[in-house]
Amino acid sequence: CSCLIQQLAERSYRLSELSETEKENFDTFNANVFPETPITGSSMSQKAYMEQLRSVLWDYQAAYPNNPKKNILFTGKTGLGKTFLLNCLAKSILDKGGTVLKVTSYNLFEHLFRVSLQNSEEDSLILKDMIFSVNVLMIDDLGTETRRNNFTAEELFNILNERYLQQKYTFLSTNLSLSDLREFYSDRVTSRLFDTQNTMIFRFAGQDIRLRPKQ
Repeated sequence: CSCLIQQLAERSYRLSELSETEKENFDTFNANVFPETPITGSSMSQKAYMEQLRSVLWDYQAAYPNNPKKNILFTGKTGLGKTFLLNCLAKSILDKGGTVLKVTSYNLFEHLFRVSLQNSEEDSLILKDMIFSVNVLMIDDLGTETRRNNFTAEELFNILNERYLQQKYTFLSTNLSLSDLREFYSDRVTSRLFDTQNTMIFRFAGQDIRLRPKQ
């Protein structure tokens, strides 16, 4: 059942990073933390863009679980609100009874690598079953994981591909640009990430709000 899957995701593997959703959600979203100066190369301010993006994502969660596009990719530098908006989506989907596993890319691939070193097929199957069974998998900070030859690229492709075949939701955030992602990962990975038939891509730009004076 969905309750058991969620408990396993949060407790058995201690991977799920959902504790912030109680204070980072659509109800606590505050566009006033973003500057009203125009984004470089655009006439729209950072605040207006984030208000628009919140509206798009609000409509997306309202449509869940009947969204035609199952993947979301956030790209942009740090401190622009990517993780906050992942938490917003996570809280909304959890409130609807969906199961969510949110994990940093570093923790996810470290966990997968350790299991592979143990050479335990049973542990590997249990972990991957969890990754594939949750309704929504959120991978935060893609690109921060340790790079081990082709290990990460192959595991990432397998995750994206299997979840695509199962029509499961996968949301990712990264500080890398789209061109950087192409250099970091294989063509097979980027073909899944950039498949606009199944992926909504949002680019974040502007000032790092963590560096702004508290109002």
